[in-house]
Formats: sequence, C-alpha cells, structure tokens
Amino acid sequence: MLFFNPLDLDLSTNHLNGSIPSELGLISGMNSLNLSYNHLSGSIPSEIGLLYTLEFLFLSNNHLSRTIPSEVGILSRLYTLDLSTNHLSGGMPSQVGLLSNLNQLDLSTNNLSGSIPSELGLLSTLGLTTDWNHGQKPGWNYFIRILDLSCNDLSGAIPSEVWTLHLLSTLDLSINHLSGTMPSEVGILSRLSTLGLSTNHLSGSIPTELGKLTELEATLNLTSNIFTGTVPMELGMMSNIQRLDLSNNRLAESMLHLSNSTSLNHLNLSHNELTSFPFSQVWTNLEVLDLNENQINQEISVDLDGLSFIKDLLLSNNYFYGTIPNKIRSLVRLERLHIDNNILFGTIP
Repeated sequence: MLFFNPLDLDLSTNHLNGSIPSELGLISGMNSLNLSYNHLSGSIPSEIGLLYTLEFLFLSNNHLSRTIPSEVGILSRLYTLDLSTNHLSGGMPSQVGLLSNLNQLDLSTNNLSGSIPSELGLLSTLGLTTDWNHGQKPGWNYFIRILDLSCNDLSGAIPSEVWTLHLLSTLDLSINHLSGTMPSEVGILSRLSTLGLSTNHLSGSIPTELGKLTELEATLNLTSNIFTGTVPMELGMMSNIQRLDLSNNRLAESMLHLSNSTSLNHLNLSHNELTSFPFSQVWTNLEVLDLNENQINQEISVDLDGLSFIKDLLLSNNYFYGTIPNKIRSLVRLERLHIDNNILFGTIP
C-alpha cells in the first residue's frame, strides 16, 4: 500500500508484474497514472473510479484481462484514456460516454466484443457544459479528437452517433466485425486526418460525401469489406491522400478522377469486380496501380500514356485483350509489370 499521495504516478516501461493494487484508489488528488508497458495482469480494479481527479490514465501494453469496469465512467475529468494492447474482453461500458472532457480514447488491440455504445455520441456535446469550479485549463478544448477501437471483436452497425463527433481527427474502427453501411453523414467529420474502416463487414456503396474529408492524410484504407457499386469520382478530390486502398471488396465500376493537386501515388483496386478502368485519365504522380483479380474486359493498348510515373503496373487475372503495346516501353520508371492470366496475343515488344 502506498503511504503518499503523488499527483503524477508514472511507473511505465518497466518489468512490473502481478495485478494493479486496489489501494491505488485511496490516493487523493492524483492527476495522472501511467502503468503502461509492463507485465501487469488481472483485472482493472473498480476502485479506479475513486480517482475522481484523474486526467490521464495509461494502462496500455500489459496483460490486463476481464471487462472494463463501469466505474471508469465516474472519472469525469479524464482527458486521455488509453487501455490499448491488453486482453480486455466483454463489451464497452456505455458509461464511457459520460467522460465529458475526454480528448483521446484508445481501446485498440483487445478482445472487446458486442456493439459500439451509442452513448459515445455524448462526447460531442458534454464538453460544452463542463466546468471544474471554473478551473479548466486554458487552451484545452473538451471534445473527443481521437477514437481508436481497432483490432477488437466489435460487431453490429456503427452507431449513427459516431458520425456526429464532428471534431474527430482520428477514427479507427478497422479489424473488427462491424456491419451495415457507411452513411453520407461521414462527410460531417471534416477534420479527420485518419480514417480506418478496413477489415470489417461493411456493405453498400461508398458515399460520395467521403470526398469532403479533405484533411485526410497519407492513407485511406477501406480494404476487406463488402462495398459494392461505383468508386466515386469525389475520392480524387482528397488532395493529401497518398495511398488509396479499396481492395477486397465487390466494387463494379470506377469513376475515380484525380484532381490536379492530388498527391496520390498508390491506388489498389485489386480483388473487386471492376469490368473497366479509365486509363484515359491523367494519373499524375501515380507510382503503383494494382488492378489484379478483377473482371476488366478492355484492350490493353489503350491510353497508357497517362501513367508516366508508374513503377508497379499490376493487371493480372483479368480479361485484358489485344497485343502488348510498344508504348509500354516508354514507361521508363516501370519496375514491376504483371499482366499474366489475361487474353493477350502477339509478340513481346
């Protein structure tokens, strides 16, 4: 048992083992508790809810198991809650939605199951009325900005309330068992820089409103879902995206058109049901184009001029026909060319 009252207790990145002592709940006035990167096991004690002044709670990268105690919802001053990379199971407690000052919630890489609680939508409104006896820290904005629930066993539809968290910069729900559609309301999340929805069971069409997320950086990954219909042209308007991965879906048509300001250099549409692809577009800066495993039925010699920066051109397992064009020799940056299992004939240029 601790006989002192630290405001900030950091025991992270050690080799501590055993369980988290329930006596920690007796420490008054604590602002931050960091036990991450250890070998702690057992459950998170319900007495954690007694640390009502806590602003930062880091328990990530341990071996903690069992359910997340509902008493976490009592910690109304929490700014960051990081329980990632453990063995936590059961459902997400709805009381998380009561954490009115939460800026970052990371429950990724656990064994959480059940649905995402709709109460998370409260995190977009509760911060408006928070007042710690007029003692809020200057410059703090009490809205959820980072929500990471990736790498769990969550199922069911993504609750509509999630799409109201309009100040989110990171939303990662990838590698779960989520189903249902991606609604047009995704366009409300205009400040997103990271969106992860890959490896779920999401279906329906990709909403055109996704193109409104102009702050997205680096990668948009929707791979390994059940999206159908058309790749909307509006995705080409996201000027900061460098990698777009829509592979392993059931997309049938691509209307994608890149804006002149695009930085896209990697496009993966492999393992879909595309019957054609608009090579006639000017694919400025594109270095990797993966169309493997589709049903594209068009002449291969048409409109390759727009791929002047291409390094990897992957067209295997389609129905491309005709002769291999001589103009392919003008693609001077080409490093990998895969055109096997098509209907090509003639000589090798």
